[in-house]
Amino acid sequence: MPTGKLSEVFDIPELFSAIFIHLPRLDLLLCAPLVSHSWRNSIASSPSIQSRLFFHPRQYDASRKPEINPLLQAAFRPWFHNRPIEYQHPSLIFKYLNWSRSHTKLAAYARKEASWRRMLPVQPPCKIVEVVKLTHWEDEHIENRGELRFKDGVRMGTLYDLVYQVLTERESFFWISWPMFPDVDCQDLGWVCCNEEDVDDEFGYDAPKQRERITFTESHVEYDEDVVRNHVPGSEFRSEGYGKLDIVLGEARLLAWDRHTEEFWNYDPNKYGI
Repeated sequence: MPTGKLSEVFDIPELFSAIFIHLPRLDLLLCAPLVSHSWRNSIASSPSIQSRLFFHPRQYDASRKPEINPLLQAAFRPWFHNRPIEYQHPSLIFKYLNWSRSHTKLAAYARKEASWRRMLPVQPPCKIVEVVKLTHWEDEHIENRGELRFKDGVRMGTLYDLVYQVLTERESFFWISWPMFPDVDCQDLGWVCCNEEDVDDEFGYDAPKQRERITFTESHVEYDEDVVRNHVPGSEFRSEGYGKLDIVLGEARLLAWDRHTEEFWNYDPNKYGI
């Protein structure tokens, strides 16, 4: 523990934040709070540190690029792709997560109080999750859309629960589109950002509005009634903080399955190293 003059410096909230904000995020999240109650309380009460740790929302600033949460991206890679990822069975995404290979880590992640559930996936935060349900049946392709809104930003726990809910109710593929990073759909997502002109030209509305919205897409194939689904996520992958989301979907509409749509699906998922 620091003593004397050094301790006095750490007792000043502004100086404490100015120094500790430069620590690596993992040290700031896991190690520093264990040093003392004083450090833990100072870290928890510092808006700038909590913003750096993706707990406290950061205000939109046109001069700053949006930033993805590197800790969440490393732990939940399938949630951070702009394009669909094909698996033999959708529920396998849980077993491909690194922390699923250890019973100790799995138990830690499943805790209701686990810090990842409260983290923001991006800064500034996304406040709108657009939900798109695609249902494919023989030659028909149907789309339903809904929306979830979050005043202080959607948290990772919500996105995790959304995927778990969908995959336990029906066998579907999913992907999440992050339009604040439109040019990137792989592991480099956190380090590339479009400029303002790209956002305006491609999406047709201003950058602040674009950066607060993400799209969750579920692609579901309707099977014959005699087909039994044997692949569902195990209960060990259900977070203790799980809460079922009430998603109100709008009126269904038929989609045309054109060449562009086929090209979107016929890409090589292996290049993402999943």
